[in-house]
Amino acid sequence: MKLILFIAIGANLLSGCSSHAYYDEAQIFLGDVQHILISNGMCDNKQDCSNKQLVKFEAGGWSFGPWSGGGVNISVYQITGKAIVQALHSSISSRRTEMPTVSVYLHAYSTKHGEPKTILAEYAYQ
Repeated sequence: MKLILFIAIGANLLSGCSSHAYYDEAQIFLGDVQHILISNGMCDNKQDCSNKQLVKFEAGGWSFGPWSGGGVNISVYQITGKAIVQALHSSISSRRTEMPTVSVYLHAYSTKHGEPKTILAEYAYQ
């Protein structure tokens, strides 16, 4: 009986998790980030940004009764200057006013994806 209760409680807790939560919002932020990278000559188009692995993102959320969490996590690689970091920060801050309930985390690195990370900036928009 205890095992059945344990399984039921565990299943209920996991049912509040969603790997697809915030995916649509992440795509909007991703498009903004790619636009900045393209306009700064880091890549030619969205496909080129992807091929160069300049941007990675995660989106997901959870809920348990009245509590919920999650959001969008964006990592940008091979950033060459503070002006690009500032443009990314301004863009995400501005876009987030349209989606104030979405937490966004921005990580800017000077290194390539897959290499040891050298952090230029990190922002949390909550």
